Amino acid sequence: MNEKKDFIHLLQEEGIRFEVGNPNLLSTSSHYMEQVDERSVAIFYELFEEDEDIQIMIHDYHKRKTRSTGVIKKFIKNKKIKYTSKVRKVNGIESYFEINIRCRVNEIRIKQLLHHIASKDIIGTPNSDLDYFIIGVTNKQIYHLYDDRGLDIFLPSESRRADIKTKYQSWVLSE
Repeated sequence: MNEKKDFIHLLQEEGIRFEVGNPNLLSTSSHYMEQVDERSVAIFYELFEEDEDIQIMIHDYHKRKTRSTGVIKKFIKNKKIKYTSKVRKVNGIESYFEINIRCRVNEIRIKQLLHHIASKDIIGTPNSDLDYFIIGVTNKQIYHLYDDRGLDIFLPSESRRADIKTKYQSWVLSE
């Protein structure tokens, strides 16, 4: 199964896209990143509770195992958490390196992780080509902050999607 394709399909076809950074502000201003952090964290906690089991999937398109795992380690509070890794193939060709971490929300430095992901284009971090997908183990919700411009979420429940769209209507980018 091509999980990346499945995630992208769900996020693009049935997900909600949010604007987290105000395009009218300079991306280097402190107000801009404060808004990015505030919005990305607010939406994250709409989807996930502190004691909820999540799976963090990281896709590295340059297949750098050591660099990929080094990035996520600094955001893990509980050092006993293990991860799995493998090379994923698309159409029989090695396509990307995937790291999977299963943990609870409160075992990760979520605010710092989201800030890191959001600022990857601004500060040009060496691992800016990593994609992070955070998936609820039981509720199957997907959270994908792609950079400071926005994030996509998928919620299996249509009523839950409608509630979130209504609550954060001014942040929604597209239908």
